[in-house]
Amino acid sequence: MTLPTFKLSYPEALLCEVLAACDQKERIDAVQGFIEKLGDEKAFSISHVNGVSSIVAHALIDAYGIERVPSHWIREHEENISRISLYLKELDRVAEKFAGEGIKLIALKNGGIARVIYPCPGCCPMGDVDVLIERNCFRRAHQILIDDGYKFEFRSPLEESNLEEAEKSGGSEYWKKLSDGTKLWFELQWRAVSGRWIRPDQEPDTNELMDRSIAISGTNVRLLSPEDNLIQVTLHTAKHSYVRAPGFRLHLDVVRIVEGQIIDWDIFVKRVMK
Repeated sequence: MTLPTFKLSYPEALLCEVLAACDQKERIDAVQGFIEKLGDEKAFSISHVNGVSSIVAHALIDAYGIERVPSHWIREHEENISRISLYLKELDRVAEKFAGEGIKLIALKNGGIARVIYPCPGCCPMGDVDVLIERNCFRRAHQILIDDGYKFEFRSPLEESNLEEAEKSGGSEYWKKLSDGTKLWFELQWRAVSGRWIRPDQEPDTNELMDRSIAISGTNVRLLSPEDNLIQVTLHTAKHSYVRAPGFRLHLDVVRIVEGQIIDWDIFVKRVMK
């Protein structure tokens, strides 16, 4: 099978250089070229459309100093810091409630990256919080969320809010309003990667993932082992066909795990081939 190829537009290629930069100097050079070649308005527009304006804003602050960066960039970064910080505070709070009932909770994807791996919450844009628990804890976890004020509801109009069907499929969705009025979507999963996207017999075993997971100091939130974490975000990116929304952000999950964690590549390959 021949895979389709996609050619980035010139503005997308410039944006990609900013996001893919490996060190601060490279990032500063890239973001300066990004602004100079496109102009501020177009640079902001394409960054915003791709959901990475807060990340570019941080690079601009490093490049020019906060006093020389236009206010719309600063606002994007500060608003994202505020929102993601609230998400992480809520994640910690839910994990503490779960722990009180003997339920282990793993923060998946960007939630885990923002909580442990990447230092700036303003540079970790995400639209929800995804967590992994063991299947035998699913019903108890559901009730804890309901008792805590979460509303059981799927975002997709094609999915019915039926607990039995949700448990069978691997997960459920909930939402609540946070202290600033933000609507947080919270995904409770017992399957790290749904069998809708890979063969069920190839799914990572949740109990094994939990046994290999890492405790995080100062919180009851846990993180997948580095190798499992990389496999999970890679499969998630593939599920989104590499280019569908949220696009660039998904690839950043992969990059940040590779750069922020020590990967045993022999173990990684072994688990991929399993």
